Amino acid sequence: MGLGDLFAKDVSGPNGVKDGIVNQYDRQVVGKSDPKFYGGFSTDLSYKNLSLNVVFVYSNGAKKISNFYEGSMNSIGESMASTDLLNRWTQTNTNATVPRVIANTSYNRYNPSELDYSLQNASYLRLSALTLAYNLPQSILNNWHANRLRVYATGSNLFCITKYKGLDPETGDYGYPPVRTFVLGVNFGF
Repeated sequence: MGLGDLFAKDVSGPNGVKDGIVNQYDRQVVGKSDPKFYGGFSTDLSYKNLSLNVVFVYSNGAKKISNFYEGSMNSIGESMASTDLLNRWTQTNTNATVPRVIANTSYNRYNPSELDYSLQNASYLRLSALTLAYNLPQSILNNWHANRLRVYATGSNLFCITKYKGLDPETGDYGYPPVRTFVLGVNFGF
């Protein structure tokens, strides 16, 4: 091990006192994948014939390790990489927040997923759905012998505010993250 490497911290020994050895006694629970609280809220706003419906979902307090992000942080320039690697440790950048890159895969060091270094805040606020609609006035509908005509546009998963650097803070790195979709529609009533 050398300068810029990722080190595990000696926090306890068999008697609860630091013993200078990093082993199973130094393991600690530093986060949970379950959020402290989660939920959603929505609103319906109307003005004359226009209506707006907005649905948000949120989660706070969950911690996750992103295998996708960790893989891009272990890049040595032969595959995709995170721009966070620009702040990796080098001899000229000793105040870095990212350990040095090690190209020798047989080098024995701690894997970032074994340490709290890779643990990320998976809290988020997501705009789950937004619908803007217009109901044609009854005076126009009477000429068409219709009771109702509503034109609307809906967008789903429009944005997600999070510090999580993996694919998605809600679903993690397995499967597909929620897809951004747009729908245009017309509802008739006769």
